[in-house]
Amino acid sequence: MIELRVAVRPRWVFRLPRHGGLDRLTQVRGGVLHRLLWAGEEPVVVRVAQPARDQVLFGAVAGDRGPAEWAIARMRFALGVDQDLRPFYERFRSDPLIGRSVRADPGLRATGAPEPFQALAWAICEQLIEAERAASIQRRLVATLGRRCPVGGMRGAPSAAVLAAAAPALLES
Repeated sequence: MIELRVAVRPRWVFRLPRHGGLDRLTQVRGGVLHRLLWAGEEPVVVRVAQPARDQVLFGAVAGDRGPAEWAIARMRFALGVDQDLRPFYERFRSDPLIGRSVRADPGLRATGAPEPFQALAWAICEQLIEAERAASIQRRLVATLGRRCPVGGMRGAPSAAVLAAAAPALLES
């Protein structure tokens, strides 16, 4: 096992989320974000901390450097740490509808999903129902079909192949 660490300077005001998502795939313990990703068949545990306003530290534990680099890149994308929101801020800080919120929290950003298939699957779950019901479905999918990391026991989102092979009755329950 190797541990890769990367220090990143955010391109715009950034604040690490203090809470994980409703699906419980991302956990925050002691101010450190924890997430299990799968690089193919390789489990990668990613941790993210923000020791200073202008520094975000990513760490990934994997069997090889390649999967660790991939997982850090995916979490950088999901958290938006490399996004420069200055053009958005400049454009909307005086907007009559959202300007007040933009000025109050210029670092506010939506957290994305680190894997494109997870973003698609979760969007389908969230259509036309309440957020808590969608999160309940997502948690059941993770508990039933998500892959467990042999080290630490964290679970990841189910892969496209696993969801495709699942019986419709299981997905509807």
